[in-house]
Parts: sequence; structure tokens; C-alpha cells
Amino acid sequence: MEQTVPKVSIIVPCYNSEPYLDAFFKSILADSYARIELIMVNDGSTDGTESKILSYRTRIEQRGGKLLYVCQENQGAAAAISSGLKVFTGDYLIWPDSDDELMNDSISERVAYMEAHKEIALLITNFVSVREDEPEKVVCNYRRILGRMNPETFFDDVLEGGGLVGPPVYMARGAVVRERIPDGEIFSLTRSGQNYQMLLSVCYNNKVAILPDMGPHYKYFLRPSSHSHTNQKDRESAYAHYDRIGDSIVETMRRLPGVDRSERQILLERAVALKKNLQLTGSYVFGDDSRFRKLYRQYRNEKVHISVRNRIRRIIIALPGLKYLEQTLRKWR
Repeated sequence: MEQTVPKVSIIVPCYNSEPYLDAFFKSILADSYARIELIMVNDGSTDGTESKILSYRTRIEQRGGKLLYVCQENQGAAAAISSGLKVFTGDYLIWPDSDDELMNDSISERVAYMEAHKEIALLITNFVSVREDEPEKVVCNYRRILGRMNPETFFDDVLEGGGLVGPPVYMARGAVVRERIPDGEIFSLTRSGQNYQMLLSVCYNNKVAILPDMGPHYKYFLRPSSHSHTNQKDRESAYAHYDRIGDSIVETMRRLPGVDRSERQILLERAVALKKNLQLTGSYVFGDDSRFRKLYRQYRNEKVHISVRNRIRRIIIALPGLKYLEQTLRKWR
């Protein structure tokens, strides 16, 4: 009977995560779903992450789960995900962050939906964001944003620079992951961009769904390292980070299996355009209007496809009243 219960693999990159792991494990253990394969990847932590992870092994295994511990030199989240992909064996896969929490029955409710809809390759669920000092006070519930999304165009929306590529609130079918990432290796030289890589690989020519029950299944913590408090040196580092994410997207399209030459060329061109749109996004997020205008003119002259979102941002920047209104609405969202 046990073997008929699907196994859920959970890949969790960890870097100096000791302060958050008790809450994370508590959220895993609070879920009624027991047949899990918890793959904790220690990405070169220098604190007590290792001992904290191993202290939960008995509790995970006593309830029918399995805890795998992987330790590596610090290489970034993308490399940590790759390490997990090489060893996961589950029917389903999720990859939460170690400093976030799953909500009650997040796993079991998603599995139930995926089991009832065998045609779905990826399931997206609602989430809430909270502040570290007030974890029970919801800053934003993303229910309305998800309600405006079209799962049938999710791949195109992501490659267009839209879609929902934020906290890892997805569940992927394991067989699809193994088919699309056969060597268990995503592009890790960028140290990041893992969500883009996972989503684009799994969703290409596959069905995506949004869990109809829009209750939140994931709690995303807003930490003090906010972009709004970043100095110019950090901005330049962030712009380079966006550029590396773009590189990972281009490499994902280059590696995607089962794509003919003409289609791959189209995908690569779209990936390059997304890389440039991410630079516009970075400029906008940091309030660097001068850089945004400069890049916008450059990309327009290069005939780069500029996303609808960035075209709207150009209008907002040109009209200071609109920008003030947008910033006010963000505070009240």
C-alpha cells in the first residue's frame, strides 16, 4: 500500500540557514503528508547549519520520510539545486527556500490535485509575504495576482518577462523534470536564476495549472536586505546579478532537449531579449531612471522586443505623477 503513495522530493538549498531551520522543519513536520524525500543541500555554510539539519533526521524518518544531506563548497543556489536534482527520486518535486515556511497541508493538497490531473506538469499555488519581525502579519496575499494569470500562456509569459517567477511556490512532476533536465544539471556558473531555469525547462510545451483553492500554501519572508535600501555599489552588483540570470535563461534554452534548430533559434532570441528586459527591470526597481531611459533607447534602436511591463514603466517614468501614484499604491498593497 505504501508504494502507491506518491513520493514528494523537496530540494532545499541552505547557506548559513541555522537561524531559520527550526521554523522551516516545523512547517514540514506540520504537514500531514509523510512520504517525503527531504534533500538538504548545505552550500558551504559557516554556521551550525549542518548540525541543525542532522538533528531533524530522526523525526523525519520516524514519520515515514527520508532526509538526505548533501554538503558542498559554496557555489550558489543554482548549483545547490543541481546537486539535489542529481539524487532526487520523487514522483513530485518542490524546491522551497530554507528561510521560508510551508503552510499547513501545502504538500498534501498539491499532491491531491496533481494526482487528479495527470496531464499537469507544473502546479502554481498562492503565497503570502510577511516581515521577519512580524511573521503572523501578512504584508501581501498574492491571490489577486494569481487570479489574473493565464496558466495556458505561462511559459510565454515568463519568457516575455512576466509570469510569476518569485518565491518557489511550484510543484513539478518528477518524470517531466527528469526528461527536461536529464543530467540533473542546471546552469550554475551564474550562482542564481534557478527558478527561471526550472520553470522554463518544465513548462515548455507542457500544461500548467494554478491550484483552484487560492488559500496560501507558502509563507515568503521579507528580510532586511531590501533593494530599496541599497547603495550604488550594491546596485552595480545587482545589475550584474540580473545579467547572470539572463545568461542562465539563454543557456536553458540552449540545453532544452527535443527542440528542432529553427525553434531553438527563436527561443534563444527570446531569451536574449528577456536578458535585456531584466536589465530594464533592475533599473526600474532601483529607481535608476537615467539608466532605464538610456537602456530603453539602446534596446529600441537594436530592435529588441521590449516587454509590455517595461513599456508601461517607461510611461510611468515619463510622468512623475504616475510614478508617485504607483509608489503609493505599492505601500498600501
